[in-house]
Amino acid sequence: MNKPLTLELLYDEPVVGQNRFGNYYLYAVKSGVEEFSFFAPESVHEDLQNFKRGEHAIITKLAANKNGKLITTYSVERPLNGMHPENGKKPLETDQTKTDDAETSFENGDRYYDTMLRSYKDALSINEHLNGLIEVSKVAITLFIARSKLPFNGNGN
Repeated sequence: MNKPLTLELLYDEPVVGQNRFGNYYLYAVKSGVEEFSFFAPESVHEDLQNFKRGEHAIITKLAANKNGKLITTYSVERPLNGMHPENGKKPLETDQTKTDDAETSFENGDRYYDTMLRSYKDALSINEHLNGLIEVSKVAITLFIARSKLPFNGNGN
């Protein structure tokens, strides 16, 4: 609360879905060296649509007291002058090469792609076992979120 957090987007687009609470926007992000899933509020999602994979966004959850009620808003900003938010230097050519390599790895399968694919296969299997009683997409996304929070061991787990 009231502290800026710098996030790097790992993909151009979030996973978008709907549940009983309305629409959700699931972003794969990185903060420092840690990767995690971020459910962005709609106002943050609208701002993040202007960002691409590999870009950094500084997100601050702001709280204010208005007439005895706690009101929260979000601020989404870009680092100043294209500077890297952690070291203050401009991105190097090698940083771009890493981004290009990431595009290729997605085509060949990567951790998140493999985890999502496995999550959907498992959700379909669960659905078959329960004779169609579940919503496959919801179970798959739940499995994906749980699995994407686990440390990566190189086996897609």
